[in-house]
Amino acid sequence: MGIWSKNRPEWYMTDIACAAINFVTVPIYDTIGINSVKSIIQKTEMKVCCVEAEKLESLISLKPELPDLNILIVYNDSNLKDDIKKKAIKAGYKIYFYKKLIDQYKNKNIIPQIVHPLYKSEGDKTGSTTNNNTNDESLENMREALKNNKPKPTDICTIIFTSGTSGNPKGAMITHNNFIAFAQSYLLDGNRLGIIKYEVTLSYLPLAHVYERLIEFALPFFGAKIGYFSGNIKDISSDINALKPTFLITVPRILQKIHDNIMGTLKNKNIISQLLVKFALKCKRKCYAKNPKKFNHGFWDLILKPIRNRLGGRLRIQVMGSSSMDKNKLVDIQMLLSTPISEGWGMTEVGVGFVQHRNDNIKGTIGGMFSNTILKVIKVPNMKYDPKEYPNRGELCVKGDSVMVGYFRDEELTKKSFDADGFFLTGDIVEVNENNKYIKIIDRAKNIFKLAQGEYIEPEKLENIYSNSIYIEHIFVHGYSYENELVSIIVPSEVFVKEYAKKHNIDLPYEELLKNETIKKLISDEIMSASKTYKLNGIEKIRLFHLTHIPFSVENKQLTPTHKIVRNVILESYKTIIDELYASRTI
Repeated sequence: MGIWSKNRPEWYMTDIACAAINFVTVPIYDTIGINSVKSIIQKTEMKVCCVEAEKLESLISLKPELPDLNILIVYNDSNLKDDIKKKAIKAGYKIYFYKKLIDQYKNKNIIPQIVHPLYKSEGDKTGSTTNNNTNDESLENMREALKNNKPKPTDICTIIFTSGTSGNPKGAMITHNNFIAFAQSYLLDGNRLGIIKYEVTLSYLPLAHVYERLIEFALPFFGAKIGYFSGNIKDISSDINALKPTFLITVPRILQKIHDNIMGTLKNKNIISQLLVKFALKCKRKCYAKNPKKFNHGFWDLILKPIRNRLGGRLRIQVMGSSSMDKNKLVDIQMLLSTPISEGWGMTEVGVGFVQHRNDNIKGTIGGMFSNTILKVIKVPNMKYDPKEYPNRGELCVKGDSVMVGYFRDEELTKKSFDADGFFLTGDIVEVNENNKYIKIIDRAKNIFKLAQGEYIEPEKLENIYSNSIYIEHIFVHGYSYENELVSIIVPSEVFVKEYAKKHNIDLPYEELLKNETIKKLISDEIMSASKTYKLNGIEKIRLFHLTHIPFSVENKQLTPTHKIVRNVILESYKTIIDELYASRTI
Protein backbone atom coordinates (compact mmCIF):
# COMPACT_ATOMS: atom_id res chain seq x y z
CA MET A 1 0.00 0.00 0.00
CA GLY A 2 1.58 3.28 -1.09
CA ILE A 3 0.99 6.62 0.64
CA TRP A 4 1.87 9.78 -1.30
CA SER A 5 0.62 12.82 0.56
CA LYS A 6 1.45 15.64 2.92
CA ASN A 7 0.97 14.92 6.64
CA ARG A 8 -2.70 14.57 7.51
CA PRO A 9 -4.85 12.48 9.90
CA GLU A 10 -5.78 10.12 7.05
CA TRP A 11 -2.06 9.36 6.51
CA TYR A 12 -1.69 8.31 10.14
CA MET A 13 -4.88 6.23 10.17
CA THR A 14 -3.97 4.48 6.92
CA ASP A 15 -0.59 3.57 8.38
CA ILE A 16 -2.01 2.17 11.62
CA ALA A 17 -4.78 0.26 9.82
CA CYS A 18 -2.31 -1.36 7.42
CA ALA A 19 -0.05 -2.35 10.30
CA ALA A 20 -3.00 -3.96 12.12
CA ILE A 21 -3.80 -6.31 9.22
CA ASN A 22 -0.18 -6.85 8.17
CA PHE A 23 -0.22 -4.88 4.92
CA VAL A 24 3.18 -3.39 4.06
CA THR A 25 3.11 0.38 3.56
CA VAL A 26 5.42 2.28 1.22
CA PRO A 27 5.43 6.00 2.07
CA ILE A 28 6.56 8.41 -0.66
CA TYR A 29 7.96 11.85 0.11
CA ASP A 30 5.48 14.58 -0.78
CA THR A 31 8.16 16.62 -2.57
CA ILE A 32 10.12 13.79 -4.19
CA GLY A 33 10.94 13.98 -7.91
CA ILE A 34 8.62 12.20 -10.32
CA ASN A 35 11.38 9.84 -11.53
CA SER A 36 11.93 8.66 -7.97
CA VAL A 37 8.18 8.15 -7.52
CA LYS A 38 8.13 5.99 -10.64
CA SER A 39 11.17 4.03 -9.45
CA ILE A 40 9.60 3.28 -6.04
CA ILE A 41 6.24 2.20 -7.48
CA GLN A 42 7.90 -0.01 -10.09
CA LYS A 43 10.37 -1.58 -7.67
CA THR A 44 7.70 -2.49 -5.11
CA GLU A 45 5.13 -3.53 -7.75
CA MET A 46 2.67 -1.30 -5.91
CA LYS A 47 -1.01 -2.08 -6.55
CA VAL A 48 -2.82 0.49 -4.41
CA CYS A 49 -1.78 4.01 -3.45
CA CYS A 50 -3.42 6.57 -1.15
CA VAL A 51 -2.86 10.02 -2.60
CA GLU A 52 -3.79 13.66 -2.42
CA ALA A 53 -5.87 14.94 -5.30
CA GLU A 54 -2.97 17.11 -6.38
CA LYS A 55 -0.87 14.01 -7.20
CA LEU A 56 -3.26 12.49 -9.74
CA GLU A 57 -1.99 14.39 -12.77
CA SER A 58 1.53 13.08 -12.22
CA LEU A 59 0.27 9.51 -11.83
CA ILE A 60 -1.84 9.80 -14.99
CA SER A 61 1.26 10.63 -17.05
CA LEU A 62 3.12 7.68 -15.50
CA LYS A 63 0.36 5.07 -15.97
CA PRO A 64 1.86 3.42 -19.10
CA GLU A 65 4.98 2.66 -17.04
CA LEU A 66 3.08 1.48 -13.94
CA PRO A 67 1.20 -1.68 -14.99
CA ASP A 68 0.71 -2.95 -11.41
CA LEU A 69 -0.74 0.26 -9.95
CA ASN A 70 -4.48 0.20 -10.67
CA ILE A 71 -6.22 1.60 -7.58
CA LEU A 72 -5.94 5.13 -6.18
CA ILE A 73 -7.59 6.19 -2.92
CA VAL A 74 -7.96 9.97 -2.83
CA TYR A 75 -7.79 11.64 0.59
CA ASN A 76 -9.09 15.11 -0.25
CA ASP A 77 -11.80 14.40 -2.82
CA SER A 78 -13.15 17.96 -2.61
CA ASN A 79 -9.94 19.14 -4.30
CA LEU A 80 -10.24 16.72 -7.21
CA LYS A 81 -11.43 18.30 -10.44
CA ASP A 82 -13.88 16.26 -12.55
CA ASP A 83 -11.71 16.42 -15.67
CA ILE A 84 -8.70 15.05 -13.77
CA LYS A 85 -10.81 12.22 -12.36
CA LYS A 86 -12.05 11.36 -15.86
CA LYS A 87 -8.49 11.37 -17.23
CA ALA A 88 -7.35 9.09 -14.39
CA ILE A 89 -10.15 6.61 -15.10
CA LYS A 90 -9.44 6.76 -18.83
CA ALA A 91 -5.76 6.06 -18.10
CA GLY A 92 -6.78 2.83 -16.37
CA TYR A 93 -7.06 3.73 -12.67
CA LYS A 94 -9.93 2.83 -10.37
CA ILE A 95 -10.64 5.88 -8.21
CA TYR A 96 -11.97 5.65 -4.64
CA PHE A 97 -12.48 8.36 -2.06
CA TYR A 98 -11.17 7.80 1.45
CA LYS A 99 -14.02 9.49 3.31
CA LYS A 100 -16.70 7.73 1.26
CA LEU A 101 -15.06 4.36 1.88
CA ILE A 102 -15.03 5.01 5.63
CA ASP A 103 -18.67 6.12 5.62
CA GLN A 104 -19.72 3.19 3.44
CA TYR A 105 -18.08 0.40 5.41
CA LYS A 106 -17.94 1.56 9.03
CA ASN A 107 -19.99 -0.59 11.41
CA LYS A 108 -20.48 -3.19 8.66
CA ASN A 109 -19.06 -6.69 8.71
CA ILE A 110 -17.98 -6.50 5.07
CA ILE A 111 -14.56 -6.70 3.44
CA PRO A 112 -14.37 -3.85 0.89
CA GLN A 113 -13.63 -4.95 -2.66
CA ILE A 114 -10.69 -2.58 -2.67
CA VAL A 115 -8.87 -4.93 -0.27
CA HIS A 116 -8.91 -7.83 -2.72
CA PRO A 117 -5.82 -6.84 -4.75
CA LEU A 118 -3.81 -6.57 -1.53
CA TYR A 119 -4.84 -9.95 -0.15
CA LYS A 120 -2.59 -12.96 -0.80
CA SER A 121 -3.81 -16.41 0.20
CA GLU A 122 -1.60 -18.54 2.40
CA GLY A 123 -1.22 -21.17 -0.32
CA ASP A 124 -0.20 -18.66 -2.96
CA LYS A 125 3.54 -19.21 -3.32
CA THR A 126 3.82 -17.13 -6.50
CA GLY A 127 2.75 -13.89 -4.86
CA SER A 128 -0.14 -13.40 -7.32
CA THR A 129 -3.34 -11.81 -6.00
CA THR A 130 -6.78 -13.34 -5.78
CA ASN A 131 -9.41 -12.30 -8.29
CA ASN A 132 -11.96 -9.62 -7.55
CA ASN A 133 -14.80 -12.08 -6.95
CA THR A 134 -17.16 -10.59 -4.38
CA ASN A 135 -19.37 -13.59 -3.61
CA ASP A 136 -20.01 -14.55 0.01
CA GLU A 137 -17.60 -17.47 -0.08
CA SER A 138 -14.61 -15.38 -1.18
CA LEU A 139 -15.51 -12.64 1.29
CA GLU A 140 -15.69 -15.18 4.09
CA ASN A 141 -12.34 -16.66 3.05
CA MET A 142 -10.73 -13.24 3.08
CA ARG A 143 -12.38 -12.31 6.36
CA GLU A 144 -10.92 -15.43 7.95
CA ALA A 145 -7.53 -14.89 6.33
CA LEU A 146 -7.33 -11.29 7.54
CA LYS A 147 -8.28 -12.41 11.03
CA ASN A 148 -5.44 -14.93 10.97
CA ASN A 149 -3.03 -12.52 9.32
CA LYS A 150 -2.03 -10.71 12.49
CA PRO A 151 1.49 -9.34 12.18
CA LYS A 152 4.41 -11.14 13.77
CA PRO A 153 7.29 -9.09 15.21
CA THR A 154 9.57 -10.14 12.35
CA ASP A 155 7.09 -9.25 9.58
CA ILE A 156 7.90 -6.24 7.41
CA CYS A 157 5.78 -3.28 8.49
CA THR A 158 6.99 -0.70 6.01
CA ILE A 159 9.57 -0.05 3.31
CA ILE A 160 10.99 3.45 3.70
CA PHE A 161 12.91 4.77 0.73
CA THR A 162 15.76 7.16 1.38
CA SER A 163 16.08 10.41 -0.53
CA GLY A 164 18.47 8.79 -3.02
CA THR A 165 21.56 11.01 -2.99
CA SER A 166 23.43 8.98 -5.60
CA GLY A 167 20.71 7.76 -7.91
CA ASN A 168 17.50 5.82 -7.41
CA PRO A 169 16.17 5.63 -3.83
CA LYS A 170 16.96 2.56 -1.73
CA GLY A 171 14.27 0.96 0.42
CA ALA A 172 14.94 0.14 4.07
CA MET A 173 12.77 -2.75 5.26
CA ILE A 174 11.45 -1.94 8.75
CA THR A 175 9.75 -4.65 10.81
CA HIS A 176 7.00 -4.34 13.40
CA ASN A 177 9.61 -5.17 16.03
CA ASN A 178 11.78 -2.25 14.83
CA PHE A 179 8.95 0.19 15.55
CA ILE A 180 8.02 -1.36 18.89
CA ALA A 181 11.68 -1.39 19.98
CA PHE A 182 11.88 2.41 19.91
CA ALA A 183 8.79 2.96 22.07
CA GLN A 184 9.80 0.15 24.40
CA SER A 185 13.36 1.37 24.91
CA TYR A 186 12.24 4.96 25.41
CA LEU A 187 9.82 3.92 28.15
CA LEU A 188 12.30 1.56 29.81
CA ASP A 189 15.11 4.13 29.72
CA GLY A 190 13.33 6.56 32.00
CA ASN A 191 11.46 8.98 29.74
CA ARG A 192 14.52 11.15 28.93
CA LEU A 193 12.48 14.02 27.51
CA GLY A 194 10.10 14.23 30.45
CA ILE A 195 6.97 13.61 28.37
CA ILE A 196 3.79 13.82 30.43
CA LYS A 197 0.21 12.74 29.83
CA TYR A 198 -1.73 14.63 27.17
CA GLU A 199 1.14 16.39 25.43
CA VAL A 200 0.17 18.30 22.28
CA THR A 201 2.42 18.18 19.22
CA LEU A 202 2.37 19.48 15.65
CA SER A 203 2.93 17.09 12.76
CA TYR A 204 4.78 18.90 9.97
CA LEU A 205 8.01 17.00 9.27
CA PRO A 206 7.41 14.42 6.51
CA LEU A 207 5.69 11.27 7.73
CA ALA A 208 7.49 9.48 4.91
CA HIS A 209 10.63 9.92 7.03
CA VAL A 210 11.21 7.58 9.96
CA TYR A 211 11.86 10.52 12.35
CA GLU A 212 8.32 11.93 12.43
CA ARG A 213 6.71 8.54 11.97
CA LEU A 214 8.35 7.00 15.02
CA ILE A 215 7.39 9.99 17.15
CA GLU A 216 3.74 9.80 16.06
CA PHE A 217 3.78 6.08 16.74
CA ALA A 218 5.19 6.51 20.27
CA LEU A 219 3.40 9.63 21.57
CA PRO A 220 -0.07 8.01 21.81
CA PHE A 221 1.39 5.75 24.52
CA PHE A 222 1.31 8.92 26.65
CA GLY A 223 -2.16 9.96 25.51
CA ALA A 224 -0.72 12.74 23.34
CA LYS A 225 -2.75 14.80 20.90
CA ILE A 226 -1.42 15.30 17.37
CA GLY A 227 -2.37 18.33 15.27
CA TYR A 228 -1.51 18.51 11.57
CA PHE A 229 -0.01 21.52 9.85
CA SER A 230 -1.86 23.45 7.14
CA GLY A 231 0.35 22.01 4.42
CA ASN A 232 2.58 25.01 3.74
CA ILE A 233 5.87 25.04 5.62
CA LYS A 234 6.02 28.84 5.19
CA ASP A 235 3.05 29.09 7.55
CA ILE A 236 4.62 26.91 10.24
CA SER A 237 4.82 29.76 12.79
CA SER A 238 1.10 30.47 12.37
CA ASP A 239 0.31 26.76 12.71
CA ILE A 240 2.35 26.52 15.90
CA ASN A 241 0.69 29.60 17.34
CA ALA A 242 -2.77 28.23 16.52
CA LEU A 243 -2.20 24.76 17.98
CA LYS A 244 -0.13 25.88 20.98
CA PRO A 245 1.94 22.67 21.23
CA THR A 246 3.69 21.55 24.39
CA PHE A 247 6.04 19.17 22.56
CA LEU A 248 7.75 19.94 19.26
CA ILE A 249 9.95 17.87 16.98
CA THR A 250 12.12 20.15 14.91
CA VAL A 251 15.14 20.50 12.63
CA PRO A 252 17.83 23.20 12.35
CA ARG A 253 16.21 24.89 9.36
CA ILE A 254 12.97 25.50 11.26
CA LEU A 255 14.77 26.68 14.39
CA GLN A 256 16.88 29.08 12.34
CA LYS A 257 13.73 30.49 10.74
CA ILE A 258 12.16 30.95 14.17
CA HIS A 259 15.33 32.65 15.41
CA ASP A 260 15.59 34.92 12.35
CA ASN A 261 11.90 35.85 12.50
CA ILE A 262 12.17 36.77 16.17
CA MET A 263 15.30 38.87 15.67
CA GLY A 264 13.87 40.45 12.51
CA THR A 265 10.72 41.50 14.35
CA LEU A 266 12.81 42.84 17.22
CA LYS A 267 14.57 45.28 14.86
CA ASN A 268 11.23 46.97 14.21
CA LYS A 269 10.56 47.52 17.92
CA ASN A 270 11.50 50.66 19.81
CA ILE A 271 14.99 51.00 21.22
CA ILE A 272 13.89 50.27 24.81
CA SER A 273 12.31 46.95 23.80
CA GLN A 274 15.42 46.01 21.86
CA LEU A 275 17.71 46.79 24.78
CA LEU A 276 15.52 44.88 27.24
CA VAL A 277 15.53 41.72 25.09
CA LYS A 278 19.27 41.95 24.46
CA PHE A 279 19.97 42.41 28.16
CA ALA A 280 17.62 39.55 29.05
CA LEU A 281 19.48 37.29 26.62
CA LYS A 282 22.83 38.38 28.02
CA CYS A 283 21.78 37.60 31.59
CA LYS A 284 20.25 34.25 30.67
CA ARG A 285 23.37 33.28 28.71
CA LYS A 286 25.46 33.98 31.82
CA CYS A 287 23.24 31.72 33.90
CA TYR A 288 23.41 29.04 31.22
CA ALA A 289 27.22 29.24 31.07
CA LYS A 290 27.38 28.54 34.81
CA ASN A 291 24.72 25.82 34.71
CA PRO A 292 23.78 24.24 31.34
CA LYS A 293 20.63 22.82 32.92
CA LYS A 294 19.32 26.32 33.60
CA PHE A 295 17.51 27.68 30.55
CA ASN A 296 14.91 29.80 32.34
CA HIS A 297 14.92 32.75 34.72
CA GLY A 298 11.94 34.01 36.70
CA PHE A 299 12.32 37.75 36.01
CA TRP A 300 13.78 37.75 32.49
CA ASP A 301 11.26 35.17 31.32
CA LEU A 302 8.55 37.75 32.02
CA ILE A 303 10.32 40.18 29.70
CA LEU A 304 10.62 37.49 27.01
CA LYS A 305 7.06 36.17 27.47
CA PRO A 306 5.66 37.95 24.34
CA ILE A 307 8.29 36.13 22.26
CA ARG A 308 7.41 32.79 23.84
CA ASN A 309 3.72 33.47 23.21
CA ARG A 310 4.39 33.73 19.47
CA LEU A 311 4.79 29.94 19.55
CA GLY A 312 1.68 29.40 21.60
CA GLY A 313 3.13 30.01 25.06
CA ARG A 314 2.91 26.36 26.19
CA LEU A 315 6.05 24.84 24.68
CA ARG A 316 7.97 22.77 27.23
CA ILE A 317 9.94 20.21 25.19
CA GLN A 318 11.78 20.49 21.87
CA VAL A 319 13.76 17.74 20.17
CA MET A 320 16.09 18.55 17.29
CA GLY A 321 17.34 16.00 14.80
CA SER A 322 18.30 15.78 11.11
CA SER A 323 21.60 17.68 11.41
CA SER A 324 23.50 19.88 13.85
CA MET A 325 23.16 23.61 14.30
CA ASP A 326 25.29 26.56 15.31
CA LYS A 327 25.64 26.32 19.10
CA ASN A 328 25.17 30.04 19.77
CA LYS A 329 21.88 30.21 17.87
CA LEU A 330 20.69 27.05 19.59
CA VAL A 331 21.39 28.53 23.02
CA ASP A 332 19.70 31.81 22.06
CA ILE A 333 16.53 29.99 20.98
CA GLN A 334 16.45 28.16 24.31
CA MET A 335 16.82 31.44 26.15
CA LEU A 336 14.20 33.24 24.05
CA LEU A 337 11.61 30.48 24.39
CA SER A 338 12.58 29.35 27.92
CA THR A 339 12.43 25.78 26.66
CA PRO A 340 15.15 23.12 26.53
CA ILE A 341 16.17 21.68 23.17
CA SER A 342 17.37 18.08 23.28
CA GLU A 343 19.48 16.93 20.36
CA GLY A 344 19.15 13.45 18.95
CA TRP A 345 20.42 11.19 16.21
CA GLY A 346 18.87 8.64 13.93
CA MET A 347 18.59 7.50 10.36
CA THR A 348 16.14 5.58 8.20
CA GLU A 349 17.98 2.30 8.65
CA VAL A 350 18.40 2.60 12.43
CA GLY A 351 15.43 4.62 13.66
CA VAL A 352 16.00 7.03 16.56
CA GLY A 353 19.15 5.68 18.18
CA PHE A 354 20.17 8.48 20.54
CA VAL A 355 18.41 11.30 22.39
CA GLN A 356 19.75 13.71 24.99
CA HIS A 357 18.18 13.78 28.43
CA ARG A 358 16.34 17.09 28.74
CA ASN A 359 18.61 18.04 31.66
CA ASP A 360 21.88 17.22 29.86
CA ASN A 361 21.44 20.18 27.55
CA ILE A 362 25.09 20.31 26.43
CA LYS A 363 25.03 21.63 22.89
CA GLY A 364 26.67 19.70 20.08
CA THR A 365 26.07 16.25 21.58
CA ILE A 366 23.33 13.70 20.91
CA GLY A 367 23.19 12.06 24.32
CA GLY A 368 23.57 8.36 24.94
CA MET A 369 22.22 5.32 23.16
CA PHE A 370 19.05 3.49 24.16
CA SER A 371 19.35 0.33 26.23
CA ASN A 372 18.34 -1.99 23.38
CA THR A 373 21.11 -0.61 21.16
CA ILE A 374 24.76 -1.63 21.05
CA LEU A 375 27.36 0.63 19.50
CA LYS A 376 30.95 0.25 18.49
CA VAL A 377 33.37 2.69 16.92
CA ILE A 378 35.71 1.49 14.19
CA LYS A 379 38.76 2.95 12.50
CA VAL A 380 38.16 4.76 9.21
CA PRO A 381 40.71 4.06 6.46
CA ASN A 382 42.41 7.10 4.87
CA MET A 383 41.21 9.42 7.65
CA LYS A 384 42.68 10.54 10.95
CA TYR A 385 40.01 8.92 13.12
CA ASP A 386 41.03 5.97 15.29
CA PRO A 387 39.01 4.65 18.27
CA LYS A 388 42.20 3.45 19.94
CA GLU A 389 43.47 7.01 20.27
CA TYR A 390 42.15 9.73 22.57
CA PRO A 391 39.58 11.12 22.04
CA ASN A 392 37.69 7.98 21.09
CA ARG A 393 36.77 8.70 17.46
CA GLY A 394 35.73 6.60 14.50
CA GLU A 395 32.77 5.42 12.43
CA LEU A 396 29.64 4.70 14.42
CA CYS A 397 28.30 1.17 14.00
CA VAL A 398 24.97 0.19 15.54
CA LYS A 399 23.29 -3.09 16.37
CA GLY A 400 19.93 -3.62 18.05
CA ASP A 401 16.22 -4.27 17.80
CA SER A 402 15.51 -1.00 16.00
CA VAL A 403 17.94 -1.63 13.11
CA MET A 404 16.36 -2.53 9.75
CA VAL A 405 16.61 -6.06 8.37
CA GLY A 406 18.01 -4.92 5.02
CA TYR A 407 17.38 -3.08 1.76
CA PHE A 408 14.43 -4.14 -0.39
CA ARG A 409 15.54 -6.39 -3.25
CA ASP A 410 19.17 -5.38 -2.87
CA GLU A 411 21.14 -8.14 -1.17
CA GLU A 412 24.48 -6.75 -2.33
CA LEU A 413 23.92 -3.34 -0.74
CA THR A 414 22.57 -5.01 2.41
CA LYS A 415 25.74 -7.09 2.76
CA LYS A 416 27.93 -4.00 2.28
CA SER A 417 26.00 -2.10 4.95
CA PHE A 418 26.56 -4.61 7.78
CA ASP A 419 29.81 -5.98 9.16
CA ALA A 420 30.52 -9.63 10.02
CA ASP A 421 29.12 -9.14 13.55
CA GLY A 422 25.81 -7.73 12.33
CA PHE A 423 26.56 -4.06 13.08
CA PHE A 424 25.13 -1.49 10.67
CA LEU A 425 27.77 0.87 9.28
CA THR A 426 26.19 4.30 9.68
CA GLY A 427 28.78 6.36 7.84
CA ASP A 428 28.88 8.89 10.71
CA ILE A 429 32.11 9.74 12.52
CA VAL A 430 31.54 10.17 16.25
CA GLU A 431 33.43 11.12 19.37
CA VAL A 432 32.42 9.20 22.49
CA ASN A 433 33.26 10.31 26.02
CA GLU A 434 32.27 10.00 29.66
CA ASN A 435 31.20 6.34 29.59
CA ASN A 436 29.12 6.71 26.41
CA LYS A 437 27.03 9.44 28.05
CA TYR A 438 27.92 12.10 25.51
CA ILE A 439 28.25 11.36 21.81
CA LYS A 440 29.17 13.97 19.25
CA ILE A 441 28.83 13.66 15.48
CA ILE A 442 31.97 15.15 13.96
CA ASP A 443 32.24 13.94 10.35
CA ARG A 444 30.90 11.67 7.62
CA ALA A 445 32.86 8.58 6.69
CA LYS A 446 31.06 8.32 3.38
CA ASN A 447 31.52 12.03 2.61
CA ILE A 448 27.77 12.63 2.56
CA PHE A 449 26.53 15.47 4.72
CA LYS A 450 23.43 17.52 5.38
CA LEU A 451 22.86 21.24 5.07
CA ALA A 452 20.56 23.15 7.40
CA GLN A 453 17.56 22.29 5.20
CA GLY A 454 18.11 18.64 6.13
CA GLU A 455 18.93 17.77 2.52
CA TYR A 456 21.76 15.33 1.88
CA ILE A 457 24.68 16.47 -0.27
CA GLU A 458 27.01 14.09 -2.09
CA PRO A 459 30.13 16.25 -2.60
CA GLU A 460 32.08 13.75 -4.69
CA LYS A 461 29.31 13.68 -7.29
CA LEU A 462 29.34 17.49 -7.51
CA GLU A 463 33.13 17.62 -7.66
CA ASN A 464 33.11 15.21 -10.57
CA ILE A 465 30.55 17.33 -12.40
CA TYR A 466 32.20 20.70 -11.85
CA SER A 467 35.71 19.48 -12.62
CA ASN A 468 34.56 18.64 -16.15
CA SER A 469 35.27 22.28 -16.98
CA ILE A 470 38.60 22.85 -18.67
CA TYR A 471 39.14 25.80 -16.34
CA ILE A 472 38.84 23.74 -13.13
CA GLU A 473 41.70 21.43 -12.16
CA HIS A 474 40.42 20.42 -8.72
CA ILE A 475 37.43 21.40 -6.62
CA PHE A 476 36.55 20.71 -2.99
CA VAL A 477 32.86 21.06 -2.09
CA HIS A 478 31.88 21.61 1.52
CA GLY A 479 28.97 22.75 3.66
CA TYR A 480 28.33 23.11 7.39
CA SER A 481 25.21 21.42 8.73
CA TYR A 482 24.01 24.75 10.15
CA GLU A 483 24.43 26.64 6.86
CA ASN A 484 21.98 26.57 3.97
CA GLU A 485 24.39 26.64 1.02
CA LEU A 486 27.63 25.11 -0.22
CA VAL A 487 31.08 26.61 -0.53
CA SER A 488 34.02 25.37 -2.54
CA ILE A 489 37.78 25.67 -2.81
CA ILE A 490 38.81 25.61 -6.48
CA VAL A 491 42.21 25.00 -8.04
CA PRO A 492 41.85 26.47 -11.54
CA SER A 493 43.67 25.04 -14.53
CA GLU A 494 46.61 27.42 -14.81
CA VAL A 495 47.20 26.85 -18.51
CA PHE A 496 43.63 27.50 -19.63
CA VAL A 497 43.07 30.40 -17.24
CA LYS A 498 46.22 32.15 -18.48
CA GLU A 499 45.11 31.56 -22.04
CA TYR A 500 41.71 33.06 -21.31
CA ALA A 501 43.32 36.06 -19.60
CA LYS A 502 45.58 36.68 -22.58
CA LYS A 503 42.59 36.73 -24.96
CA HIS A 504 40.93 39.32 -22.74
CA ASN A 505 44.05 41.47 -22.38
CA ILE A 506 44.48 40.81 -18.66
CA ASP A 507 48.17 40.98 -17.82
CA LEU A 508 48.70 39.96 -14.19
CA PRO A 509 50.83 37.46 -12.23
CA TYR A 510 48.91 34.19 -11.84
CA GLU A 511 48.21 34.62 -8.11
CA GLU A 512 46.80 38.10 -8.75
CA LEU A 513 44.93 36.83 -11.80
CA LEU A 514 42.79 34.61 -9.59
CA LYS A 515 41.58 37.69 -7.70
CA ASN A 516 40.45 39.38 -10.93
CA GLU A 517 36.66 39.80 -11.29
CA THR A 518 36.68 38.68 -14.94
CA ILE A 519 38.34 35.38 -13.98
CA LYS A 520 35.96 34.92 -11.05
CA LYS A 521 33.02 35.44 -13.41
CA LEU A 522 34.50 32.89 -15.80
CA ILE A 523 34.58 30.24 -13.06
CA SER A 524 31.11 31.22 -11.84
CA ASP A 525 29.70 30.89 -15.37
CA GLU A 526 31.32 27.46 -15.71
CA ILE A 527 29.69 26.33 -12.46
CA MET A 528 26.26 27.61 -13.49
CA SER A 529 26.62 26.01 -16.93
CA ALA A 530 27.47 22.64 -15.37
CA SER A 531 24.54 23.00 -12.95
CA LYS A 532 22.19 23.50 -15.88
CA THR A 533 23.70 20.72 -17.99
CA TYR A 534 23.45 18.15 -15.21
CA LYS A 535 20.09 19.48 -13.93
CA LEU A 536 21.34 20.01 -10.39
CA ASN A 537 18.90 21.28 -7.81
CA GLY A 538 19.22 24.67 -6.14
CA ILE A 539 21.20 23.60 -3.09
CA GLU A 540 23.76 21.81 -5.28
CA LYS A 541 24.66 25.02 -7.12
CA ILE A 542 27.77 26.73 -5.78
CA ARG A 543 27.82 30.50 -5.48
CA LEU A 544 30.50 30.91 -2.80
CA PHE A 545 33.99 29.86 -3.84
CA HIS A 546 37.66 30.67 -3.36
CA LEU A 547 40.29 30.34 -6.10
CA THR A 548 43.69 29.12 -4.95
CA HIS A 549 46.96 28.98 -6.90
CA ILE A 550 48.25 26.15 -4.69
CA PRO A 551 47.42 22.77 -6.29
CA PHE A 552 46.02 19.87 -4.29
CA SER A 553 48.82 17.30 -4.33
CA VAL A 554 50.05 14.05 -2.82
CA GLU A 555 52.98 15.98 -1.39
CA ASN A 556 50.83 18.35 0.67
CA LYS A 557 48.62 15.38 1.66
CA GLN A 558 45.54 16.92 0.06
CA LEU A 559 45.41 14.05 -2.45
CA THR A 560 45.80 10.31 -1.89
CA PRO A 561 48.32 8.35 -3.97
CA THR A 562 45.45 7.56 -6.32
CA HIS A 563 44.66 11.31 -6.53
CA LYS A 564 41.47 11.26 -4.50
CA ILE A 565 40.68 14.31 -2.38
CA VAL A 566 41.55 14.01 1.33
CA ARG A 567 38.60 15.97 2.65
CA ASN A 568 39.54 16.49 6.28
CA VAL A 569 43.04 17.74 5.38
CA ILE A 570 41.72 20.29 2.87
CA LEU A 571 39.04 21.42 5.31
CA GLU A 572 41.64 21.96 8.00
CA SER A 573 43.87 23.91 5.57
CA TYR A 574 41.10 26.20 4.32
CA LYS A 575 38.80 26.46 7.34
CA THR A 576 39.52 30.17 7.87
CA ILE A 577 38.83 30.96 4.22
CA ILE A 578 35.62 28.89 4.26
CA ASP A 579 34.39 30.77 7.34
CA GLU A 580 35.21 34.05 5.58
CA LEU A 581 33.22 32.96 2.52
CA TYR A 582 30.15 32.37 4.65
CA ALA A 583 30.66 35.64 6.49
CA SER A 584 30.96 37.55 3.19
CA ARG A 585 27.47 36.65 1.99
CA THR A 586 25.05 39.41 1.18
CA ILE A 587 21.52 38.55 2.28
